[in-house]
Amino acid sequence: MRNIHQLFLLLFLPFLIFTACNDKGVKEKQANKSENNTIQKEEDFRKTCNALLKSIQEKDSTSFNKFIRPRQGMYVLYRPGAFDEYSNIQKIEDDETVSFRFEVMEILEGQDLNVNMKYGELPIFDCWGPEDRNEDYWSKRGYFTDTINKYTPVSMVVADRKEYFEEDISEKERTAITFIEQNSRKVVFTGSTDEDYGCIGVTFYLMYADGQWWISILDWVFNDCGA
Repeated sequence: MRNIHQLFLLLFLPFLIFTACNDKGVKEKQANKSENNTIQKEEDFRKTCNALLKSIQEKDSTSFNKFIRPRQGMYVLYRPGAFDEYSNIQKIEDDETVSFRFEVMEILEGQDLNVNMKYGELPIFDCWGPEDRNEDYWSKRGYFTDTINKYTPVSMVVADRKEYFEEDISEKERTAITFIEQNSRKVVFTGSTDEDYGCIGVTFYLMYADGQWWISILDWVFNDCGA
């Protein structure tokens, strides 16, 4: 019986060692592939952000619209009066309010878009500004994104309009909005120079789907101090 056990070990031990080594190699390849995919995904994210900002800087709606996912459109938040509103559009020309803001956008004129994006805490916008400056004010200058926190800008507008105007949406649309918000990443660009620290900023959200990044929400409200 002992000889049989020894023969078994002689025959199958190399196979077991080969299998273990092969499994380890496969796991290492999978880990490397996953890491490479993550790096590429982040690189694509930054390239998409820059391309969007460039399209705004050049007032190029055709290029901008390429980043709107056809099946879900883009939610736009704006403030025509005392209360915020939102629209879901397929092209930026489809909404007069959006097109107007898009055309008069001056924040990016003369700004360098090739600045390093910072991951972490986003800048805060103060409608009153510091005591010695009577103007709208960003807490810091630069290019920022938050990969940790989730924001619900569209849902907040929906909730306010239901409370004050008794407007409501279907459960299907509510689910779609929640899905987009939970899968989107917030980006804030407040300029590359300190010459005009209180200038208008650009706030938008990107969502990853179908192997690429899409703009999911364009927020004109975040830094709008209008009534």
